[in-house]
Amino acid sequence: TQLDAIDFMSSTNVFGQAIRNNLAFIATAANQLQVYNVEDPENVTQFISPLSLGNSARALDCEGNHLYVASNDSSGNGFITVVTAN
Repeated sequence: TQLDAIDFMSSTNVFGQAIRNNLAFIATAANQLQVYNVEDPENVTQFISPLSLGNSARALDCEGNHLYVASNDSSGNGFITVVTAN
């Protein structure tokens, strides 16, 4: 069986990833959060348009309906953003 691969449409690095149910959350070097539906591994699809994070995400984690994004700003200061699903 051939599994599908996610093509990021450019040569960007992945800084963090988290999987929750059938969604893959990917933090890229382009300061974006990309979300993919991976329910069918042979047909991975983009779930929503990429979201701008504004800063460089370094790690992701999911707990319940919350996505935690660990980031650094341009000065190197670290912080965590919490994204809540409705």
